[in-house]
Amino acid sequence: MEAAVIKLIYVFLLLLPSLIGLTTDNIDNADYNVAVLTYHQISDSDDYANSDASIVHVDTFYEQMLYLSENDFNVISLDEFYDYYLNSYFPEKSVLITFDDGYSCFYNHAYEILTDFDFSATLFPITSHRNDLNRILIFNDHLSFHHLRLMDNIYYGSHTHNLHYHDEIFAIDKALDESDKEYIQRIKNDLLLSKLLLDQQTDQNIKALAWPYGFYNEKTIKIASLAGFEMLITLNEGKFNTDMCLLEIPRFNVTNQTIEEFSEWIN
Repeated sequence: MEAAVIKLIYVFLLLLPSLIGLTTDNIDNADYNVAVLTYHQISDSDDYANSDASIVHVDTFYEQMLYLSENDFNVISLDEFYDYYLNSYFPEKSVLITFDDGYSCFYNHAYEILTDFDFSATLFPITSHRNDLNRILIFNDHLSFHHLRLMDNIYYGSHTHNLHYHDEIFAIDKALDESDKEYIQRIKNDLLLSKLLLDQQTDQNIKALAWPYGFYNEKTIKIASLAGFEMLITLNEGKFNTDMCLLEIPRFNVTNQTIEEFSEWIN
């Protein structure tokens, strides 16, 4: 009897380090959500900021970044987001900050604030709206490729080359007079061009694509994947976790809201 008890104790002691390690690993690898935040324009004009919900006043943006900093949110870069996903783990209170379109107000207003807080952000420029590439009238100033190269700790993805236009339908959709082959080729050409330009002009491997107006379909997902995009960003509202698919990443659209509304919303 005593020999059997001693043997059990011996086996338990042998297994104890493994059991402790297993418990620690489970805690360390707990799966947390990520809040992906979407911004468009940052303005120092009260009137302009109040003219559209997507335009955030610079003071409001600073207050939001201060809230993230003071409340220990973990602002991660796009590369960290990708690596954490591959490792099936996100740190607690993770936030990914994104900006669509590539307006010059990012460099003029947002970049300095992000730098002061040592926060990374990801820009999704419309490549056809860069200097000397635009073929249509553009109502707001956009960043040049030169500006994109000037900034540190900023990552880039595509917002397509020229799929924001809409006549009877949005450009992301198949036109009535388009064959399936023509539609697929048009979308493919646009996405490949945007990726090529950003790859060359930023010296980054562009892996992410944000859909114009958040519109996409099964065909465009497949085309984007074949074009080399590994992360497809939507405007579907919600948080993201490692059980979800990188081809349909949800985001929260940030508005010119009060800090109380922002804090309730992000939590």
